[in-house]
Amino acid sequence: MMRWKAPAGRLIGAAVWMTCVLFLLSACAPRPAPPVPAAASPTPPSVPAGAVLGIELTSERDEGQVELAAGTGARWARVPLRWRTIEPRQANPPAYRFGTYDKLLGALRQHGFQIILTVRDNPTWAADTPCGPLNAAGQEALLRFLEEAVSRYRQAPYQVQHWELYNEPDNTDAETYGAQGGCWGNAPAAYAELLRQAYPVIKKANPEAIVIFGGLALEQIEGNPFNVRFLEQVLDAGAGAYFDWANFHYYPAFSYRWDRFGRGIQGKAAYLQGILAKAGAEKPVMCSEVGQPTAGPAAEGYSDQKTADEMVRSYARAAWAGMPAAVWHKLQDRPDDVRLYGLVDAGGAPKPAYRTFQLLAQHLSRSYFRGELSVPAAGPLEAYEFDYKGEGFTHLVIAWRNGEGPAVSMSIPAPRAMVYRPSGEVTEVHANGPGGSAPSGEDITIQIDSHPLILLY
Repeated sequence: MMRWKAPAGRLIGAAVWMTCVLFLLSACAPRPAPPVPAAASPTPPSVPAGAVLGIELTSERDEGQVELAAGTGARWARVPLRWRTIEPRQANPPAYRFGTYDKLLGALRQHGFQIILTVRDNPTWAADTPCGPLNAAGQEALLRFLEEAVSRYRQAPYQVQHWELYNEPDNTDAETYGAQGGCWGNAPAAYAELLRQAYPVIKKANPEAIVIFGGLALEQIEGNPFNVRFLEQVLDAGAGAYFDWANFHYYPAFSYRWDRFGRGIQGKAAYLQGILAKAGAEKPVMCSEVGQPTAGPAAEGYSDQKTADEMVRSYARAAWAGMPAAVWHKLQDRPDDVRLYGLVDAGGAPKPAYRTFQLLAQHLSRSYFRGELSVPAAGPLEAYEFDYKGEGFTHLVIAWRNGEGPAVSMSIPAPRAMVYRPSGEVTEVHANGPGGSAPSGEDITIQIDSHPLILLY
């Protein structure tokens, strides 16, 4: 039989947990070791697990993206709000050009999306770089721009509530990685001051607005362009009260850095939660980029199957972690992309990953997170259970085997189940019928390998 297992750390006393966090953080140098994972709060039962699903649109100009995005079933749309496009020239009064965004955001909202606008791309007159600290005129102009944009887009037909300030602000290399949308990594105090000034402006323009810390890369790659202590330094500079959600990016290629603090996306979220707790600034943690290429350099071994598998794992784990949003990077490939992260190709044709996302949206929109399953004698099996409403079923389980090795047996306490694979293959299984057996009573035994299964029963 399957038993519900509370998320790791939930039963640890708060005082003991904080002692562990402080000990770990005080003992590390030169880069702090991630703290003990914070106890995660599962998605509230009243909120469908599908509420976490988001998609990133990397262009504001291609309106054909809207229908493709709507077809995924995602609840969130992350869109770059390029300041330099809207205010290319300095003028008094400012001459804003919102027209392109008006059409795009109105269309997205018409399809029911919750929209995250990522403010980025400085005009040339406002800063020395397109991605980092502003000059004096730029600082004043950005605040005016935010006031205007937030006031404009809080209203129908847009109803935008979520504002992210720059993308990967922990980047230190404006020349090589500035096109990513952020390069405040050498100036954490300046980013803290940006938050301190922008927060009250945004809240005055829309008291319901959610101010989001720019999505942190927080990784070590060739050249080490990212300041991995950026969040701590911004908090040390006093910015803890001037954003509502913390935010990070997660790519499975770097999972080895986070798995000791949680599994995959959970581990990186736990790291941020620990830093926030140490600073007395606990708040929700979202992921504004999670992705896995379907193709790229041959030596890196990408495939449609790997992307589908990682997508299902990441969203099951994000539900466990109680994230308000996890945004898939990205909707569409560009012709010059080296690694193809899109759900659709550069010509707009859906790839297999698009159908996997649709499958998750279809079923998680009817699912309410219950917890991780403890399956006796299952070894490396990882499984999550949801209450399910619809199609004559009451339970949904997402399960897979971690690591290499033979399939693991999992017993389903029902005479009938539907088995969905990320590839789209669907099998109906009955006790003593195809795909399963009945070792006791009418239970079904399913064989689980490293490719996740979505089970309805």
